[in-house]
Amino acid sequence: QITIPVGVNIDGDGRSITTIHSTYPATGGSYDYWINLVSATENTNGNQFIRNVTFDGSNTTCFNGIFIKARGNVAIYNCTIKNFKLPGVYWKGSLQSYGVEPIAYSVGNTFYNNIVDNCSNRMYPDSISNGGSGGGLLWISGQQDMIIHDNLLSDTSRVNGRNGDIIFSVEGNLKGLKYYNNESWIDPNISTLSGNVPWNISLEFWNDRGGMEFYNNIFH
Repeated sequence: QITIPVGVNIDGDGRSITTIHSTYPATGGSYDYWINLVSATENTNGNQFIRNVTFDGSNTTCFNGIFIKARGNVAIYNCTIKNFKLPGVYWKGSLQSYGVEPIAYSVGNTFYNNIVDNCSNRMYPDSISNGGSGGGLLWISGQQDMIIHDNLLSDTSRVNGRNGDIIFSVEGNLKGLKYYNNESWIDPNISTLSGNVPWNISLEFWNDRGGMEFYNNIFH
């Protein structure tokens, strides 16, 4: 695992040039993260960026790619993020338990000009602690004024029933999110796997707190 302090950037020479392959084993269940930007105080100012890199989870050997917790003002752009079990990037604003509204929302995080592919596992037939029944390419919760734009997001590579959402926000608690100029692909197959039915949702947002805007996107 790699822990990134505030104010520290990851800056590559371009996603076609700089590739980081994960060989980190998926041993810690769905809470196992490869690159961690985690703070102990909600809405800590990260003042940092990640750009111009391809992150490859080595065909889902690694559970999760980038984890940003209780930290704002983090920009991820011009990156390719692929082949993580679930998800490619997870933003969690709250230090509380799953789904609890943060006391101080993470403000000003951005995600743009990225390619994300093959980073979800909705109906994996195993316990939730081992990568269970939910998931999407991106997980988002506890954010304020987050901007997601001009990304290519594809979730069609896995076997029947295991492709999840484009964005998974069942934890929810979002204010003022803007999602625009993105193009996304989901699996059209709705057959069952282990008795479950995939829901084929592009964007799944719960507990919205207002000011959400979605425009000029293409959904396949």
